[in-house]
Amino acid sequence: MTTVLKIIKKNIFRNYVLLFTLLFLIYLWTRGGLNTFYVDTDFGRDLSQLSKLWIGQKVIWLGPTLSPGFHASPLYYYLFFPALFVGQGSAYSLLIANILFAIIVLAVLGFKRGTLLALTAIGFSPWFGALVMHPGNGFTYVLWLLLSLICLWFEFPLVFSALFLGISLSFHPAAIFALPLLIYEWVRRKRELKQAFIITISLLIPWAPIILFEIITKGFLFRQWITHPSVGMKIAPSFINLQTLINTSGISLFGFLLVFIILLFSGKVRERWWLSLSILGLIFFGVVSKVPPHYLLGLTCILYFTVAIIMVKRVWGRSLLGIITLIFLGGAFILPTPKQSPRSIEKIQSVVNQVAQNKTINKKEKIAVVAALDMENKVPQADDYRFFLRIKGFKIPEVTEYFTAQKLILFVENPQFDWKSWSTWETNEITPKRIIQEQEIEGVKVITFEKI
Repeated sequence: MTTVLKIIKKNIFRNYVLLFTLLFLIYLWTRGGLNTFYVDTDFGRDLSQLSKLWIGQKVIWLGPTLSPGFHASPLYYYLFFPALFVGQGSAYSLLIANILFAIIVLAVLGFKRGTLLALTAIGFSPWFGALVMHPGNGFTYVLWLLLSLICLWFEFPLVFSALFLGISLSFHPAAIFALPLLIYEWVRRKRELKQAFIITISLLIPWAPIILFEIITKGFLFRQWITHPSVGMKIAPSFINLQTLINTSGISLFGFLLVFIILLFSGKVRERWWLSLSILGLIFFGVVSKVPPHYLLGLTCILYFTVAIIMVKRVWGRSLLGIITLIFLGGAFILPTPKQSPRSIEKIQSVVNQVAQNKTINKKEKIAVVAALDMENKVPQADDYRFFLRIKGFKIPEVTEYFTAQKLILFVENPQFDWKSWSTWETNEITPKRIIQEQEIEGVKVITFEKI
């Protein structure tokens, strides 16, 4: 009997990652499934860029444009493209890939004995679930950041932590607050100049496409930024960013501060350094103007990981993490299940499928697409519709090449939008033109124009 108990105990510790994975998938499903995802303009932009790789049109040199006015690395697109390829062009493949990558990252943490409660406290937290269900450079960067922190804490070779942090930074600059931890670990270990050089190269490797682009164009991006400099934020001390962080973290400010202070004064030297360096981001966001919520996800990840990984070493910490996990899991059954998104992948795909069946368009002619998503209509280029039509084999040119198109399809999602009197340079690229079809599909008006 004793031998059997030992075998069971051993297998439970070895396979609890698999158990957590199952729970994690169940948790995601109970929260509404993949169609609760809202296809926003950023995701549409990513789909449009990925469709370039799908049709073999060109190499993508630049990643998404960030608020400060410079570009992220296009590495983000190349890392997601294999999922799109395996998924045969399905937009769902990006969501599934993001979920699977999150599970892999947590599994890396889980393979270290004694980390189960830290793993569950992170994995079932509201902020983690939100970013996992939202693939994009402003969210997926947190997964690479977490992977870097795991490698750093458990003393993997620093090159791994540096490379993963470099990937995270190439997605979004909000990952920068993990850099002090990397520097501390380098100082704490051998402090070799050779290692510092390797770390620097590892951080820069994900930026290779941008660096190469700047060399080829003789500093085009830098010259543009110097001409119109922007940092995306300004000095404006307030608690608005910190309040947003608290609201998305899923825990109370008082409880977090109490635990943080206890750990800070009772921890070992390394623990105190990690805790102290992790609050640098709090100081920064406390003195700058309001930033988008996803800017705070990286800092939330650093704080959560640091506090949780230190708490699991203490009996009271493990008990508290267990309670927090149960509270998070309870939310899946107490809180209302999110409804299907009004702009779900399924809906947009269905609209495109019906449009593709129209005899008014064919795959031999070039077709421009424009969309009126809301009254302000900030992004009329219809990136998501471009993606779905390209995947189906239609020739959809880039916006700058709309003048070469023979037809124009206008998607109007807002029923109150006055599209008849609406005119932009995108629509004016095809002139003169006439309406050859007007229909409504699942609440979306679809107007097809033909160049005269």
